[in-house]
Amino acid sequence: MRHRFGSALVAICGVYGLRVSAKTSLLIRRLAPRAAAGDAEAAASETQTPYARAILGIPNSDLATAYYAAILILHTSGALYRRPVLRVTRAAAWGTVGFSAYLIHALFFRLHRRCPVCMRAHAANLVLTLALQFLVRARD
Repeated sequence: MRHRFGSALVAICGVYGLRVSAKTSLLIRRLAPRAAAGDAEAAASETQTPYARAILGIPNSDLATAYYAAILILHTSGALYRRPVLRVTRAAAWGTVGFSAYLIHALFFRLHRRCPVCMRAHAANLVLTLALQFLVRARD
C-alpha cells in the first residue's frame, strides 16, 4: 500500500513537472526574440533573466523537461523501483531541491518578483523528492 502511494505521487508530480517545464520552454523560445528586439514586456519576464539559464546558459526549463521525462521513463519501465536506481534518483532529486531553493531565493531576494507558476513547479519538485524518499524508506 505504501509503495502504491509513493508511486502515484511520483507519477503525478512527474507528469505535472513535465507539463510545466515544457510549457515554460515554449514560452522562453517565444519571448526571447521579442526581448532581443527591445520589447520591454517580454524582457521583463522571469524567463528572460540570467537565473532562468543558471547552468551553462541552458534554460532551466529544458533541464527540468529532461529530468521529469527521465523520472517518468524510469517509473513506467519499473526501473525506478530497483534499489540502486531509486537511491541514485533520490540523490539527484535532492540536488534539484537545492537548486529550487537557490532559484526561489533569486526570485524573491534578487529579482524581487513573484512567480506563481515557478512556485508551483518548485513545490511539485519537492513533493516528488519526498515521494522518492518515501519509496526508498518503504523498500528498506
